[in-house]
Amino acid sequence: MNILQIHENYKHGGGAETYFFSLCNELSKHNKVFIYSIDKNDNIRNEEKFIYRIPDNRIKRFFYSYFNFHLYIEFRRWLRLIKPDVAHLHLISEYNTTILLALRKEKIPIVQTVHDFGIVCPTTWCIRKNKVCSGGIGLKCINSWCREIGYYGKKSYSFILFCGLREKIKDYLNKRYVNFFICPSNALKDKMLENKFGNIVYLSNFTNKKYKKDSVDSKQKNILYVGALTEQKGINYLIKAFKRVLEKVPGARLKIVGEDPKNSIKENN
Repeated sequence: MNILQIHENYKHGGGAETYFFSLCNELSKHNKVFIYSIDKNDNIRNEEKFIYRIPDNRIKRFFYSYFNFHLYIEFRRWLRLIKPDVAHLHLISEYNTTILLALRKEKIPIVQTVHDFGIVCPTTWCIRKNKVCSGGIGLKCINSWCREIGYYGKKSYSFILFCGLREKIKDYLNKRYVNFFICPSNALKDKMLENKFGNIVYLSNFTNKKYKKDSVDSKQKNILYVGALTEQKGINYLIKAFKRVLEKVPGARLKIVGEDPKNSIKENN
């Protein structure tokens, strides 16, 4: 089977990248795997990889986020060369519309693993004014100055409206062209259903490590977090929630592993 894996980061980074490259390795044992991605430096075209070099010019990059005609033509040409049976999308905020339209034009079935709330929220947090947001792209995003202020450093309604239009286009194409969604979280699945996404299944991320049952103390109640210790990961909420866990499960332990460059955990808790 020819499987096209699509992810916006070609270099090893966070959890999404770890999952992406691990999945590619596992699938390649019994299938032909192709990779599309983007990079700031590399520009690769061969029978196995299509790595598109993103432009340095921020204005050009911004307008390309709506539609990149050159990428559209080159990507379709490459698709006809490799002839994938299915395209598996991961994180694809950059050139989302261009890639989806090209896949649709070549009549390639599309499956997407949804790694975060970015599919229903432009900030990827689904938090607005320190409260859980219902998600969805709309006027509330504009009124709250979601995402685009920090990302582009702009604060004008015309600019935010322009960005909001792009997000609405992406939302429309995701719902219309992606045939099947995979969610590693039931909470994320529920949020997508609330925002009128269909064909969603919950499937937790796999691990390629084998653990012996006797290596785990079943009597000890441990909660382990491994990842970046940044605000958007919600570590502060985890610590506060764990205090309530201790009320019902005395002796439970919370272990947090990761880098905290801003020392935010110590300062806020």
